[in-house]
Amino acid sequence: ENYLQNRFYSQRGGNPSDIAGKYANQLYASPEFTGIYKNSSKEISVIFSPNVFFRETVNLEKQSSAKMDSEFLIFAQLSKSENKFSVQAGRGFQRFDSYGIFFSNFANFIELKFQNEKLGFVVSPIFFEFNYQNKSMLENKIGTQQKAYGFSTLFQKIPALKTVNFFYFHLLEPIQVSEKNFLREDVNFFPRGNFDYATLELKTRNFFSYLNIESGLFHVQGKRNLKEFFYQRDNFISTRGNLIYLLANFEFDLVQFRFGGLYKPVKNKNRNEENGYSGLLNDSRIFGGKSSFLLQESIQKPESETFRELNSTESLRFNSNGLKLLNFSTNFNFKYGISATLIFNRGILYNIYSGYESILQVGHSQDQFYFLGSITRADVKLLKTERSYNEIQLESRSAEFWRFYFSAGLRF
Repeated sequence: ENYLQNRFYSQRGGNPSDIAGKYANQLYASPEFTGIYKNSSKEISVIFSPNVFFRETVNLEKQSSAKMDSEFLIFAQLSKSENKFSVQAGRGFQRFDSYGIFFSNFANFIELKFQNEKLGFVVSPIFFEFNYQNKSMLENKIGTQQKAYGFSTLFQKIPALKTVNFFYFHLLEPIQVSEKNFLREDVNFFPRGNFDYATLELKTRNFFSYLNIESGLFHVQGKRNLKEFFYQRDNFISTRGNLIYLLANFEFDLVQFRFGGLYKPVKNKNRNEENGYSGLLNDSRIFGGKSSFLLQESIQKPESETFRELNSTESLRFNSNGLKLLNFSTNFNFKYGISATLIFNRGILYNIYSGYESILQVGHSQDQFYFLGSITRADVKLLKTERSYNEIQLESRSAEFWRFYFSAGLRF
């Protein structure tokens, strides 16, 4: 099998100072080769898939890059009665939560899985490593990868609940490296950090045959040591942050309605503290996802983004601006797998903006082909911080922004 995918977004509006005029495009091609051996109690499979990426971005300046990578996975499973034990290892795509809030990208990993079908219970110890710069397997240098280990558990037979997903990971950032001489500034300085991520997601079974509820709680806490050399005193910056979402889904045959919200609190910060949730390498698919201007925090780039832009290569930061977002959407299903979705969001980003947006998405999905296109219009009140006579004042102005997103894939 062969896969060809493209993702593109463009953004316009506001004043030049809003840095809204930008676009990003990514083309991805991948042939896949699979070998499988299977009998009544055992299964072994090997997947190899070389990947070619081309990226082009314009954000004040134009940048283009091309790289080669590969997926290579080995899977083995042993089944006995109602129990299954499996191991999967290699390099491939990983996503742990429902909407790509924590991690949704390529990683080197090894995963053990134990499943009991009668109890509807799955537990999986996992170790994985990745790179914030989205470097390929050949580009990564020893000691520069972020490493995480932990476990995930899935419950599927709890009364009134369809699924309960809990996972915990401990993140280890690479050892810091500092190069300094009298002629240049520090080079390749990476503060070393340790962070604990915990997530609980649940989805109810249908009430009255058409209503179900989804919710998720994401938590992170940890610290970084900012000292550069072993003889210096420790200089720790601590972090604690949360993110919460809640959804009510009304599902009928040809139309679905959704009400929901997302909240990322902001707290008072001091010199030795950062606050706010930040995912690792995420790909948001909630409340409009990449189509949403408000969710992507896409103006006057804040100190930290809850959801990374397409092709972002920035390291993890936890300086939160506090995000509140309310959502209403309706989805219509048509013939031949075509659907249309109207999304309305109301968002507030602390001390940055408040505004409304309308999103129209049109998509189609089948075994060999899919596409998703969207157009977004956002009316935003921008808050600008000014300092006058030792007093901080907030001035506001209104602006209009447009965002276009397109994603398509072909399997042949």
